[in-house]
Amino acid sequence: MSPPLSFEIEEGGSKNAFLKDGEVAVHVETSRGSSRLVVAFPAGNLGVAVWLEDGTFQVEGALSPSIQKEGMRGVSFSLTSPQKRLCITETVLANIRFIRSRCAQGVLPPEVSSSPPAFAPWVWERVLLDGNKVRFSLHPQRGTSITSDPQGRIKIQGGKDGISLHAEVLSDAPPLTPLPPEALVQEEAASWVGVHALEFLVFKELFGAGSWRYLTYFGRDTLITLALLKPILKKEALFLGLRSVLERLSYKGEVAHEEEVGEFAVWERMRHDEKPSSAPRLDRKMIDDDFLLAPVSALLLLGQAESTCQEFLDGVDRSGRTLRDALSLNLDLVVSLATPYGEKPSRENLIRLKSGVVGDWRDSTDGLCGGQYPYSVNGALVPAALAAVIALSRILPDPERVERAKRLLAVWEGATAHYRVVVPQGEARERISAWAERNGFDATVALSQTTERLAFSALSLGGHGKPIPILHSDIVFDLFFKEPHPNCLVGILDTLFRPFPLGLLSPVGLMVANPVLAPSDVQERCTKNHYHGTVVWSWPMAMAAAGLARQLSRKDLPSILREKVEDAQGALWTVIQENGAFGQSELWSWCSEGDAMEAVPFGADQRHRTEGNPIQLWSVMGLALEPPTIT
Repeated sequence: MSPPLSFEIEEGGSKNAFLKDGEVAVHVETSRGSSRLVVAFPAGNLGVAVWLEDGTFQVEGALSPSIQKEGMRGVSFSLTSPQKRLCITETVLANIRFIRSRCAQGVLPPEVSSSPPAFAPWVWERVLLDGNKVRFSLHPQRGTSITSDPQGRIKIQGGKDGISLHAEVLSDAPPLTPLPPEALVQEEAASWVGVHALEFLVFKELFGAGSWRYLTYFGRDTLITLALLKPILKKEALFLGLRSVLERLSYKGEVAHEEEVGEFAVWERMRHDEKPSSAPRLDRKMIDDDFLLAPVSALLLLGQAESTCQEFLDGVDRSGRTLRDALSLNLDLVVSLATPYGEKPSRENLIRLKSGVVGDWRDSTDGLCGGQYPYSVNGALVPAALAAVIALSRILPDPERVERAKRLLAVWEGATAHYRVVVPQGEARERISAWAERNGFDATVALSQTTERLAFSALSLGGHGKPIPILHSDIVFDLFFKEPHPNCLVGILDTLFRPFPLGLLSPVGLMVANPVLAPSDVQERCTKNHYHGTVVWSWPMAMAAAGLARQLSRKDLPSILREKVEDAQGALWTVIQENGAFGQSELWSWCSEGDAMEAVPFGADQRHRTEGNPIQLWSVMGLALEPPTIT
């Protein structure tokens, strides 16, 4: 059995305690300026959320695993507050997806509500829609007392030293299987920053995404994590993660974005008039992960001995399908989806979102600012996937597929032309100045470098095919998976590493979007308060760092361009090291005074549209990155 894992993270007024001990894995969060307690379990993807009318709880001491004879398991811990009175106004025992919706939008379906206890013992219990049971109990300690009022609110009266409670949260959901630390990372990485977060999120059944808001399988998150952490993950972990994606492919070869489990899967089926079942339900609305699988598979498999690759591919998934057949399905899908544009390279034949406004990693309502054809897919990932189809023919031979991929790739390399935006120097200066004035930002440095017209690739194309002129970080896919032509590489470096707000590099990190050159109505959808707006995500910075290292390994770069890449590498690493405290956070925002910027945890400001995860699978950027050697 693996040794117990216990650690804490404090971020933006939120205190997070994590425990992974045998059959128990749990994340307990207290407060985020919202008088809230959350207890979340990866097993069953369920938990408990508690809201207070005014005031906060603190977890005192360590979390302890709790195993009951009747098969329930979970955690017990002490809760304290210096206040003399607290009032619990709402308690939700449910799947994490429901708790997430309740926290973000205040929405909770009536099917998952529960009634509070009216008298002692103070135990909340609910049988979820999938049949699993969750129990939450509070036991007064040291002079604390609990009563309820006619409105169903729970009143807590403290003793002379404030409030003291013993809390216990239990569930009978089947446990997940921990992956032993010695099977996860190379020995030299075992003590690096972020390894505890990775250990908490990885199980033999899945690589779980961010905690506490996700805690289930996400295909894209898994693939990007495998790609970024390849240098330090052991072969068993690499193959485990890749297998988890392959065995969830559709019969068409589509990658599953998210696995809906437990009562959320039951509820979704009921909502769509399907037969209720708690079997995992796979969401396939995304388009980018379909094109991520091939290049990540090439990265992971082609560096292994051929016998090792063949042994892996001969493995069988839960349906009896070999992993070889599963991966081949995806490679066929890549070629099929790329064919319309390859045969007729017009804007309408680019890869479009399946429906609505989400479809790539920027999957919030405003992530693509209304765009339907994301650059991430059409500019970077389709060419990378076609190149991977060709490369993977070494272990998955299919001459016809390879010849088609070669013909298509020659056409798709030109797809970035549809995204090209050119802003004259005078107009660029006006827009930067106007944005800086509206946002109280000193853009003197950026303006001093606006000495020529600005050319860049747009974030996306609208449904009409017009570029949406937002500078963006999705060009890190080009750095990481491709070897751009030197002229293209110059443009990528300029966009990423010119000083914000002229480019994306700021003192707090690499912005994932910069709307300074866009119309004002578009800017309003892409602020520092938006989840995919003018904010910093850690994984694009990690991919940029790894991508720059890849470009420096090329033999075809002119010396002057190599120096430019090295300068960009130095600038990026300065920012990464200065913001190391946020290295395993999902994302962060910022505040400024003049040109001075300070990082702010996303969710710490009431104006932030949602909140980030204190740990996220693809965000443990400190693990596999090595700072460049200065010569």
